[in-house]
Amino acid sequence: MAFNEFPFLRYAVFFILGIVIYPWIEFVDIFWIIILYGSIFLLYLIFTLYTSYLNEFKNRLLISFLGLTLWVIFGLLLSYSKDVKRDTNHLLYKDNYEGYIGIVQQNDEIKPRTLRNTIRLTHVANNDSLWKAEGEVIIYHQSNLAPGQVVAIKGKPQRVAPPNNPYEFDYAQFLSRQQIYHTHFAGKNITVLGWVNHRPINFFFLSLRKIIQDQMNKVISHPRANQIAQALLLGQKNNLDREVSEAYSTAGAMHILAVSGLHVGIIYGFFFVFFRPYKLSPYKRMAYLSMVIIIIWTYAFLTGMSPSVMRSATMFTIISMAQMRSSSPSVYNGLAISAILLLVYDPNLIYAVGFQLSYAALTGILLFQPVIVNLWLPKNKLLYRCWEITSVGIAAQLATFPISAYYFHTFPTYFILSNLIAIPGAFVIMAIGIPFMLFSIFPWIGEGLGLVLDYLIQILNKFIFLIHDLPAAKVTAIRIEPWEIVWYYSLLALTFILVTARFKKLTISLISVILLGVCVNWANLMEIKNKKEIYLYTATSGRAVDHIYGQTLYSWNDGWADQDILYKIIPNRINVGIHSQTIPLHFEPDQGVLILPDEKFISTKERVEFINFSPKEVSCFDGKSWHPADQDSIMWNDNKAYRIIVE
Repeated sequence: MAFNEFPFLRYAVFFILGIVIYPWIEFVDIFWIIILYGSIFLLYLIFTLYTSYLNEFKNRLLISFLGLTLWVIFGLLLSYSKDVKRDTNHLLYKDNYEGYIGIVQQNDEIKPRTLRNTIRLTHVANNDSLWKAEGEVIIYHQSNLAPGQVVAIKGKPQRVAPPNNPYEFDYAQFLSRQQIYHTHFAGKNITVLGWVNHRPINFFFLSLRKIIQDQMNKVISHPRANQIAQALLLGQKNNLDREVSEAYSTAGAMHILAVSGLHVGIIYGFFFVFFRPYKLSPYKRMAYLSMVIIIIWTYAFLTGMSPSVMRSATMFTIISMAQMRSSSPSVYNGLAISAILLLVYDPNLIYAVGFQLSYAALTGILLFQPVIVNLWLPKNKLLYRCWEITSVGIAAQLATFPISAYYFHTFPTYFILSNLIAIPGAFVIMAIGIPFMLFSIFPWIGEGLGLVLDYLIQILNKFIFLIHDLPAAKVTAIRIEPWEIVWYYSLLALTFILVTARFKKLTISLISVILLGVCVNWANLMEIKNKKEIYLYTATSGRAVDHIYGQTLYSWNDGWADQDILYKIIPNRINVGIHSQTIPLHFEPDQGVLILPDEKFISTKERVEFINFSPKEVSCFDGKSWHPADQDSIMWNDNKAYRIIVE
């Protein structure tokens, strides 16, 4: 495989580079970026015309450099144009108002105590005055809202706050990458003014999805089977029980619940069972493939257009269009073009975990699966099919491991076993589920297919829970840093080239990369071994302290809920490299002090006091990073996290 055969791979890489570096230079005025783009484009045009005039391909490196630089700047310009912070009418820049008017964007999502929805603003209001406004607000309310309703809401949305504790999930950043910066607990302060169909296609599919969900609720009676049906067929995972979600995650089968390329690929492959497009006449081939494209995008809209679904739908569309002229179009070019098109639509998709995992998994399958499957060629057909599925799972895990470990800190031990069950199971369930969605409104057909679907999903659930209950089913508390992701992929790329191309000169490079990673990790272990740090955490449920004493972790908390410990404390423990069992710190309630393992004392009264020692350094967490703090001004209830370096 020659890299120069796939030019769009190069374009995609440099285009993504422009999007990624945009946050670092977003302060630069767009005028200068346009000037830079125009200057480089002019140079590119001059050298290209000059080379064409001479009928010789001189200055090849310079022309390539200028062309790829244009892609980088294009990524910058696109990110700039899609950044809602540039809009002066955005809610970010509105202050003097008492309420707002907007359009409901989704069906209500059921939460434990409220309903959740998204409002697209049109105006803000103060007394009898209205001003145009832009932006989206996530509201939590107690009314019944439907997509397209125009509503007036009293009150002011709040800017989403950054995390209070280090490495806690950054919900503010997560929403900002969806161009959302505000939330509002609206309660019942909502008045419906009317209805507008400003997104007819989206609203149509939202209504259709609601009809199908209602039919599922009627026919699929088993609660967990119903949840899996809605997740696997419609991409609606919000109502999954924690136990169900944990079981599928531990078993390594969560990917079948996130509607993705697997599901779209099953639908795409289903139509090729009956007809081979390259055997049809040109007009019949065009008509058949056009029908397949329409069906794929219908399913994509129906399931909510997640990043992985958009990737697969776009890629299969490009491949289908290419098949109208060629029987074997380039999958790699199609993959790169689909990425470029999706990022033109929304540059922030590059930060979506689903987008990253989707492209990494498919790239891994395309590159590594043929090599892995050829390592063993059993003669038994059933055994060979099982090995094919296994090789796909191994290839996908090789490609996605650092990304999933970075975000989720876990690894499913039995993913090979679960894929042998989950992938065929997903295929069978979709083979019944798609007809069910089409014919669910017809009583006899819908009820019959629903009963079969219910039974099949219950069987799949039993297998998944069996795998979940196996000993050591999941490796947890995996710590991986950004540089380790780069190191891992460098190692993987060098190994792949060495194995496939037999390019022995890369052996030295491969050994060097391995040694570099080992040395850096050894240095990190030595640093952890000598650590003596104290972390003070904050939460609404109480107070908590972690004391890292070498490789031992001592802790104390006063009234913390298990959920707060899981989401506010454990992420920091993982990232500082402490995975051991915690030892309780000794607390003297009468004196109001914590006793550290080396006989140092900390007061737990209103103000934090270091009684018989002076810290080397005290830092306060501001939501993004640590900043120096005055040790005499630390309060237990000031909603801030602190790091104290003892010595």
